Amino acid sequence: MPGVFEVRWTNYMAEKFAIITNDIDILRIIPMSIKKNTLDLKITSNNDFKVDFIGYNSFYKDSFILGRKQELSYHSSNPFNNSKVHIKDLNNLENTYPYKFEAVTDLNIDTEFPIPLFKIEISNLEGFKTYKNKVETLSIDLSGLNTLEFFIANKKKHKNFIDKWNAISMIFIMSTIDRTINGDSRTELLWYNMQNKNLHYKGIGFPEQDFFVLYKTYNNPKIKENKLTFYENSLYKEALMFSKFAHPGSKLKLAFEEDLERQLERKEISRYTYNNQMKYSKNRYKDFMKIHKFID
Repeated sequence: MPGVFEVRWTNYMAEKFAIITNDIDILRIIPMSIKKNTLDLKITSNNDFKVDFIGYNSFYKDSFILGRKQELSYHSSNPFNNSKVHIKDLNNLENTYPYKFEAVTDLNIDTEFPIPLFKIEISNLEGFKTYKNKVETLSIDLSGLNTLEFFIANKKKHKNFIDKWNAISMIFIMSTIDRTINGDSRTELLWYNMQNKNLHYKGIGFPEQDFFVLYKTYNNPKIKENKLTFYENSLYKEALMFSKFAHPGSKLKLAFEEDLERQLERKEISRYTYNNQMKYSKNRYKDFMKIHKFID
């Protein structure tokens, strides 16, 4: 397994995350509100970023330049609006939003499966400021690595996710977001980083909150620009479940099948529960593959 999973809790004064690398300040992630178990976030930077918005299986792609006088927000849905990521101009007295991306799911802090928020890639550090440590900010340090993937998870349910869904969680840890959502076959990227001890999988959060942040850091030698990437993430859970998985010497099967069979063998679930969950998951798999076929 890559870098042993660690969770670090901050003091009660902290209220935002800072992504840094070797004392260089990259950006801020600020939790804004929690309503009915869903979270809203704001992202700001002191430098320009290209932002990519990618639909499932790369069916849709758009780009926007996030300037220093703009901020990016991820909003969960409410009775009047769909969930969305949008960009807001800060140098305008009126609230103007030059871009929005609505193919995202709610940030449900009660989630059993981690929810991917975005990926950040750092190609050069020109124009960024030196990081100044503050009591209200909790830092996430890339330590010279150039790629970070950012997820929301639930404190109480994440250990259960690892233990109960062993095959699925292994795919989660060892796959990039691109690999899971868009079918990118470059699995060697993370294997290369793991072998060179550059793949890190960690958690960080506030002790008074039910959610925490999971993040993976690694090196990608092919990146050419500073970029944030947001994904159509509503099918991320299904994409993990329906990935192919096999232990050495065993038959290749869908990850959820491997996990349900393991739970049945260990008598963690009854035969009745196994049959019902297998039937439900196979029906979801058929629906999932219809989407694949439509996109292809």
